[in-house]
Amino acid sequence: PGGLRGLATATGGFARFDTLDVAVPTPRRLDVAFVPLADGVLLLARDRSLADNLSDALAESRSRYKDLVDISSDFAWEVDAGGNFIFVSAEGALGFAFDDLALGRQKRMFIVGAEDGNTDAILPFAGMRTLSLQTDPNVASRPFDAARDGFVGTGGATVMVLETEDEVARRGVRPYAEMLGWGQASDGWNVAISHPEGSGSAASMTNALRAAQVTPEQVDYINAHATSTLIGDVSEARAIKAVFKDPTRQPLVSSTKALTGHGLSLAGVMESAFCMLALREGFVPGNAHLTKVDPECAHLNIPRTTESRAANVVVKNSSGFG
Repeated sequence: PGGLRGLATATGGFARFDTLDVAVPTPRRLDVAFVPLADGVLLLARDRSLADNLSDALAESRSRYKDLVDISSDFAWEVDAGGNFIFVSAEGALGFAFDDLALGRQKRMFIVGAEDGNTDAILPFAGMRTLSLQTDPNVASRPFDAARDGFVGTGGATVMVLETEDEVARRGVRPYAEMLGWGQASDGWNVAISHPEGSGSAASMTNALRAAQVTPEQVDYINAHATSTLIGDVSEARAIKAVFKDPTRQPLVSSTKALTGHGLSLAGVMESAFCMLALREGFVPGNAHLTKVDPECAHLNIPRTTESRAANVVVKNSSGFG
């Protein structure tokens, strides 16, 4: 109370760590803060032991990662910010690539989503109790199901090519789909938990629809982020309900993570690619392994199996934390 003590600085891309003592006014609900500096990152912690533990963790990261991590999400959490913060690495890159093309800065962009799917990537989620404990693949990953108990991790890679209409015409190719726009938002609710009402997801969908000049009634299909976690699926379901209000014109909603598992940094671009394939081939992915829909998600129009119907407008949701 009255101030934070314990500080670690990271300079040169996690090249050196020092510990000091500082005293600053205590913000609301603050245990840890990361402050970007010109030559590194300032780490503030409530007590010395926490600062030392975080310093050790960052030092270990030095051997794995060469660049400083994106820390903007910590500020959103600490101050309940609802501003524009990028959480989702590959899907955020897709949005920025779109902006570069729309602004005439580039003609073609390559967006890469990749995840090792190894122990280092997946096992930390066991401590958060968000991994499924099922051993049967048919029930392990089941988004929106009343009996879901967590997600299943996966790995892989997807490369998406995004280019201007002029480049498409010059090369004489047939694109899989057209990207109309994108949106982002932050709910600032918790470092690892979505807002119970899905305010961040609802805001990002609203921003995307506005940017694309599309009304909710024009959307045919939503590829949900739903990972099969107890809190996350309900939060997203409420967000969809808040944005798509017309009960007579509800888009189809499914999560392809039921079949692939959660690709973490890979997920956004991989699932965007699924949407491209669906648009081009004329089908809507079903929501596999769904036995009994969670009552909190019962308002969603969820196809149990893949349907042979053409969709004209698709929304892809991606969420993340950090």
